[in-house]
Amino acid sequence: DVSFLADNGLSFYSLQALFWNQLFLPGEKTVGEQMLQRFTCSLTDVATTVPMGYKSGKIDYQWKASKATALITGAGANYESTGHGKSSLIWTYDNFRTFAGRQFPLSQQFAVTTDITGRQQAAQLTVKMSSPKNSADWDVETQLSGKYKKIEAQDILKKLMSIQ
Repeated sequence: DVSFLADNGLSFYSLQALFWNQLFLPGEKTVGEQMLQRFTCSLTDVATTVPMGYKSGKIDYQWKASKATALITGAGANYESTGHGKSSLIWTYDNFRTFAGRQFPLSQQFAVTTDITGRQQAAQLTVKMSSPKNSADWDVETQLSGKYKKIEAQDILKKLMSIQ
């Protein structure tokens, strides 16, 4: 059972934030200005990106933001425990265009690696959009409908790892 993901705050809102190229705090729907002090941040003169981090339980989250544009160029999460092994998620963003009033990455790639099953497994997905569109009455922030049932993260990981 890998319910540790939900126990450590990885939720629908976290995944939605990753897709929309946003900072998030596990378990929170949004990140307000007063919450920013919870993140670690390292500014160096040489680097072109600013690394930011947040630790919640056994999950260590990281983001990289461009110094020139302030856009998030990458995000990641690492989990390590004796009972569940090591798992990581790396999400990268590229090809930013204006969408829904903000800069949105038309290219996204995310990779998952885990040894939760006792052996190292990996999956990678690349999403490339050419011209996303939205309607005037469409809400960027969504809620899960009550018609969906909860699926444990372990079941999702098993399905992803069975794809060859």
